[in-house]
Amino acid sequence: MTGPENQRRHPSDTRRAPGRSLRSALIVTVVAAIAFAASTYAVVKIELSTSEAELAAVAALFTFGVLVYGLLRTLLALVESASERRRQARETTERRHGERVEKPD
Repeated sequence: MTGPENQRRHPSDTRRAPGRSLRSALIVTVVAAIAFAASTYAVVKIELSTSEAELAAVAALFTFGVLVYGLLRTLLALVESASERRRQARETTERRHGERVEKPD
């Protein structure tokens, strides 16, 4: 009953494809930037009724929040990918040094 299939895995043990989170963060950021630009343009340049202008302003505010979220997510994804590369390089270096130490012949 204590075989590997019954052991719980820690959430940090899961490996994701490198760049997957960066790609999705960039997509969120770009879509939010386009929506923010469009809604801001609608508020500033287009003649709208008061209620339409208010709705466009709410949309601009909401998309600005999503844009900031996307930018933060992109930043964290960059940090994650850099730390993953550093971890892989450290494992490779440790493996090489371990192989050299084990062969005293």
